[in-house]
Amino acid sequence: LIISDESWRDTAHDPRETVVVSPAEMLGHGGRDSVVVLAGLEVSLLPDGPQAGIARFPASPYGHRLSARVREILETLHAGPHGADDAAIAAALTEPAAVRKRLAA
Repeated sequence: LIISDESWRDTAHDPRETVVVSPAEMLGHGGRDSVVVLAGLEVSLLPDGPQAGIARFPASPYGHRLSARVREILETLHAGPHGADDAAIAAALTEPAAVRKRLAA
């Protein structure tokens, strides 16, 4: 299992000087089942908002089992957004026009 933290992947960089490649892209189709991608939303989507992150699990039976187990652990720990943070995080994940404009700048 490879866990790839790609929190800074979508930040501004010179595309002619920096090539950002995910382990999921390097491994190709056959290896994607073994990569979980983490992303911190506060880096690109919520710079002035709550600290939050997401995990992208493989779209496979193994990925679904792994995702379910992680959610079970997080629920046991009572980890996750609460109150007003829920709405801010949900809105950022829709990538509204203001977020897309800031990312493009």
